[in-house]
Amino acid sequence: MSLKPILNEVAGIVGAVANVGNVHAYRRAVQTEQEFQSLYVSGDRVLGWDITREGTASTDRTVGATEERHALVIRGYLGVSDKDATEQTFQDLIEAVRAALRAKRNLNGKVLDTTPVSARVVAAATIGSVLCHYCELTFEAIEFPLSTT
Repeated sequence: MSLKPILNEVAGIVGAVANVGNVHAYRRAVQTEQEFQSLYVSGDRVLGWDITREGTASTDRTVGATEERHALVIRGYLGVSDKDATEQTFQDLIEAVRAALRAKRNLNGKVLDTTPVSARVVAAATIGSVLCHYCELTFEAIEFPLSTT
């Protein structure tokens, strides 16, 4: 299988989480503030996610059958507003995304299995000109043919 259907499925699962904002099935390359605003602003705040592959480990398991372990990363952004307690909102969103992916470990049949989703980074960062909460959620999507015929 190609990687694109896997990334699209992850984006669909993440996008189904309530109040998650804009979700992109690939890492967006923005060059201007206007581009950033159009891709990552939802309502009146920065709130968006993108998904990409960091690498793939391939292992031969049998003749003609290779296991593929795609290392995926989901990056999330939420504009900071102390008065609105956005730190708590963002932490809740992270857990909701992790729970949604936990409930669909085979990504609706797109892969054999996935590893649990880890929160590798949860921090603050300036994105464009906006101070944002930022996270990197990581996991592996495992492809392996059930038959070599």
